[in-house]
Amino acid sequence: MMVISSKSYNQLDRTYNFLKKKGVTEVIMQPIFLDKTDKYNLDLKTLSKPEFIKLFKNLERLMTKEKKKRYFNLLKKMYIKNKIDPVSCFMNKHKIVIDQKGDIYPCFHISKKLGSIFYWF
Repeated sequence: MMVISSKSYNQLDRTYNFLKKKGVTEVIMQPIFLDKTDKYNLDLKTLSKPEFIKLFKNLERLMTKEKKKRYFNLLKKMYIKNKIDPVSCFMNKHKIVIDQKGDIYPCFHISKKLGSIFYWF
């Protein structure tokens, strides 16, 4: 999975090509989601409008190549239309997201925390 931040968005093609040369068969591109404590300005909301448009054009091209058009449409709804449609989420009931702090979420796009992996330790 490629995590896309405001610092890495302009390296999409280079990173994608590197992964393909190394034999990676499926590439998922995930924009970074950060809260208000983002002291490094990695969130994509820090991009200018032209940078943001360029990023989404590149994402659409690469995700179409990877047959991830449905996922791209979900990201577009979220970022451009500021609307989340959980019905169209690509995650299923067998997957979860665990962030760097150990917090568990049902999907990349839903901010409701389910718990923490550290609860059990």
